[in-house]
Amino acid sequence: MSVVLNGLAASAEEPYTIWFPASGHAVEAAFRNNRETMERVTQELRALKARGVDTVYVHLTPMSSPEGTDELNRELSRRRGAAVGRWLSTLTGCPVTVVDVKLSNVSWDAVQGKALKDFRRCDLVIIAAAEEAGSPLPGVAAEYAPAPVGKTENPVEEVVRMEPEVPVVPAAPVASDASVASEQWSTSWYLKTNFLTYPLNLTANLAVEVEIGRHFSISVPFYYSSLDWFKNTIKFRMSGLQPEVRYWFRRDFTGFFAGAHATFGWYNVAVGGRYRYQDHGGNSPVFGGGINGGYRLMLGNHSRWALEFSLGAGYLPFYYDTFFNVENGALAESGLQNHYWGLDHAAVTLSFRFGKRRGTHE
Repeated sequence: MSVVLNGLAASAEEPYTIWFPASGHAVEAAFRNNRETMERVTQELRALKARGVDTVYVHLTPMSSPEGTDELNRELSRRRGAAVGRWLSTLTGCPVTVVDVKLSNVSWDAVQGKALKDFRRCDLVIIAAAEEAGSPLPGVAAEYAPAPVGKTENPVEEVVRMEPEVPVVPAAPVASDASVASEQWSTSWYLKTNFLTYPLNLTANLAVEVEIGRHFSISVPFYYSSLDWFKNTIKFRMSGLQPEVRYWFRRDFTGFFAGAHATFGWYNVAVGGRYRYQDHGGNSPVFGGGINGGYRLMLGNHSRWALEFSLGAGYLPFYYDTFFNVENGALAESGLQNHYWGLDHAAVTLSFRFGKRRGTHE
């Protein structure tokens, strides 16, 4: 029996699906439900052979999820199609005649609401009739041919064999190529500002957040204020940082997150009372930390703009001096200490994302 691959003609038949791991292009029986699918394909080919069918046509549609460039995604799809073609050749022991292979370019629009892993696959439909076959493509049949015995470094795992008497040749590997990185993670970064600090204490702020994995990011906000609040007895002058590590429950970095933060800064604060409070000697910044959580809401489909809502609590040890709260007020007490436990972070943040356009991840 010979197998002819045809990716041009549509078919009403339900396709078989061979799944691939991220960036993978080798047929693995142990991955997802590939073993069951491979057994079903084997049974169908046996049935066709028993009916005396000599040539089988296969509609082949390999695809990849859209994280990488179009060129790299197309190359990865091609390699997946080649791997499935080679696997089919092991079931018959015959070279595969290539008519065409339909490479499917998946866009981010198609991914919306679906898991990326569901696009890492190759669909195939077995057709016994020959009326939709085309002319073989010159010079490409070798890509789908079985490998010589003993020349395969990474054979298909646990290939389901057609029949005991049919000589089965191990599947050839698709050569590893570090340049095929179409499904590797594409890092994004964000520029953000917290709206709450402007009306509450006239503090300007800017933050940068960078993704460091499929679920983690680091956010570093900087706060600065040098203004009195309408009069010199009310002020919240400060400069500081509150770096934060976040864990995101979704892989597209939207929705809920939980995190841990550190707080570091200098302060000069008065709230209209008798005293003004300043870090000791002007060189004893507060240093503490805590935990926080929040939610990121995208402002529209495929939008780069988002709103974040977050709260945090922690511990802050203060080492400070007090001054009489008048203009050029004298030192009242020096070297005081206080320990604060409680709310230390509140934010309603507007953010803009830089990086490759992204859909919904699993």
